[in-house]
Amino acid sequence: GMDRSIIIGDLVVQNLFAAENEVFSLVGQFDELSTNYYDLISLLPDILGPKLPEQLAELGDVRGEGLAVVTNNSVDTDMVLTSDLGRVQVDMMLDNLDIAEEATYRGTIRATNFNVGRLTQVPDLGRTSFRLDLEGKGFTTESLSTELNGLIANLRFNGYTYRDLKVLGTLNAPVFNGDLIS
Repeated sequence: GMDRSIIIGDLVVQNLFAAENEVFSLVGQFDELSTNYYDLISLLPDILGPKLPEQLAELGDVRGEGLAVVTNNSVDTDMVLTSDLGRVQVDMMLDNLDIAEEATYRGTIRATNFNVGRLTQVPDLGRTSFRLDLEGKGFTTESLSTELNGLIANLRFNGYTYRDLKVLGTLNAPVFNGDLIS
């Protein structure tokens, strides 16, 4: 069910029960949006169920505010989100979500004290704060190809905190090819 979700704001939904050839859309200007991975899957099982990575369950309860536009195969968002893992501001356009290998994304992510290690299930990674512009394609290890440009204010890795790292390069999982300058 949706027992832990709260939506306060303006929400317009079209074609919620759309036929296969109709386009579903949800436009929300949220003053408060509180939810979690499981409630989202329950709300829109056919739309979000096969598309949301299971790792997002690690976020726990997520609280947010801002704008989100969701269709059958795209998400355009400018939101501030706070979760069990930290705070993130996301200004991002995701497209072609029907096929994980073909999905595209472009935008900016700002994170504050975010536990990227827990989200990615990499034990040596810890909390980080950063601002990254990214543009890429693919959500699977085999298809991931992302251009990164930004600044990592701090990153906990292998017991050490790295500070003020400039990032410019390409991530083709699991290999980063570029510059990481301190």
